[in-house]
Amino acid sequence: MNSIVIRRKAPSKLNLRLKVTARRNDGYHELDTVFMPLSSPGDELIINIERNTKPDISMDISGAADLSAGTGNICWQAARAYLNTAEINDTSIHIHLDKHIPIAAGLGGGSSNAATVLIALEEHFNALGADKLAQTALKIGADVPFFLSARPAAARPAAARGVGEELEYFDFDASALPVLVVAPDFPVSARWAYEHLDCKHIAAAPGTDEMIAALKSSDWEKCAALMHNDLAFALYDKFPLLNILKSTLLEAGALNAEISGSGPSMFALFTDKESCLRAEDFISKEFSGTLRIFR
Repeated sequence: MNSIVIRRKAPSKLNLRLKVTARRNDGYHELDTVFMPLSSPGDELIINIERNTKPDISMDISGAADLSAGTGNICWQAARAYLNTAEINDTSIHIHLDKHIPIAAGLGGGSSNAATVLIALEEHFNALGADKLAQTALKIGADVPFFLSARPAAARPAAARGVGEELEYFDFDASALPVLVVAPDFPVSARWAYEHLDCKHIAAAPGTDEMIAALKSSDWEKCAALMHNDLAFALYDKFPLLNILKSTLLEAGALNAEISGSGPSMFALFTDKESCLRAEDFISKEFSGTLRIFR
């Protein structure tokens, strides 16, 4: 048997802007969003591949005792999708996931993990090519294609349309963005967030191109003014803590604060890194033990 071990980091993401432009008959929604990859929080995956053996996929997880390591896990599904698409039937795969990205938090942890598995397997087998890999990713989840080319070290933003598969990456470094991410200690499923989306918010609206331009020019005040999330309205109604958290972030000096993706994680934008650090200290004291905070 031939065995190889691949270690990969899996980043997280923010939706700096999320506009729902249409509801589709297949249950998906058309989006107009701006993704920002984050190196922190991030997960780590160790993938052991054995060739010329009985086909099998197995998994274990550290850092998240309540997360399934079976066929319901998106990493397992990504491995199965890759092997099926590539028609590989003489390989066993074991995935170890060291979990640090909060679960069901609007930070893309599951999608990132799935994409990382696909990247690692393609790196080893080179069996699909970029287009087929992207098609496979989209079948797993709408946010998965973004993470195939996410570059968190340079905070390379991307605009996404369609269900998230029409991606445009931008080749400038936005890592100076003074942003604080706070994750409450309860999950929200993406399904719930989209099921409770008020139809009156579903419409096209400008803002994505303007957000990209503001990021490129480091105009943080303009970025803050353009922050938006159509899914946030239902979350604020359901979870009063999020209203309190937003108000406290603004009190702490944030230019603006908003929920990322399907929530409940919130991000706040500041004028500079020093203001961000002061706010981190303030928020950690105000919400001691009930939040995870990332810069």
